[in-house]
Amino acid sequence: MSFPCLQTQSDFLVICNVAKILELVVPLMEHPSETFLATIEEDLMKLILKHGMTVVQHCVSCLGAVVNRVTHNYKFVWACFNRYYGK
Repeated sequence: MSFPCLQTQSDFLVICNVAKILELVVPLMEHPSETFLATIEEDLMKLILKHGMTVVQHCVSCLGAVVNRVTHNYKFVWACFNRYYGK
């Protein structure tokens, strides 16, 4: 999924609010599909890396909740941030 239309303050507000909702709801899901979880992780990481501080707080918080409470996919997050920051 790509986010080409994130240009206005309203666009970013929607993304931030969706991230807040996902942060609260995903850890409560009993059996979320692997595909759904992978998509959420990937899309949140893309938003964090592409849009910076505008959405970082909400997306990092949501990604942290999904990874820490559901997927435990720490290697994915580590690899993405290492690749982004060139380490």
